[in-house]
Amino acid sequence: MGSGTSPCPVRRCLRTIPGSHRQGPRSHWDGDHYTLNCNPSMKAEELRLAVDSELDPGDIVAHHGLVVHGSSPNQSEVMRITYIIQYAAADAFAYTAPVIDSRHRNQMVRGEPARHARVEAGVIELPPDFSSGYPSIYSIQAHEASGR
Repeated sequence: MGSGTSPCPVRRCLRTIPGSHRQGPRSHWDGDHYTLNCNPSMKAEELRLAVDSELDPGDIVAHHGLVVHGSSPNQSEVMRITYIIQYAAADAFAYTAPVIDSRHRNQMVRGEPARHARVEAGVIELPPDFSSGYPSIYSIQAHEASGR
């Protein structure tokens, strides 16, 4: 979802595929290369279902974390900034360290801390070890757009 044309190139436009969260997690791997997006696992007919959400500075979007979402590369001179807030159940624990830590991590909004972890059956795909750094999706888009 990170590339392609969009009818709202000047404004900040988020593209989503409605209902895609019901299909479960998508792979962010392309062979042995972690892509930071699920483009390798997408089919052209799925991408055609994407809808645009035009956003002005300060707008807020809320969506399920598994909804396929993205935007075209930034074509303007204005830096694109994203602020992500993630809510998770107290018994849902991360398998990896956070990419960017926060003093608010593990802060309870409501309820009590869990004494047990909820685990779903199946195989869980993990991202690579980002402890030595994390490239932003925007830097990857810029790199891909430049043809390097």
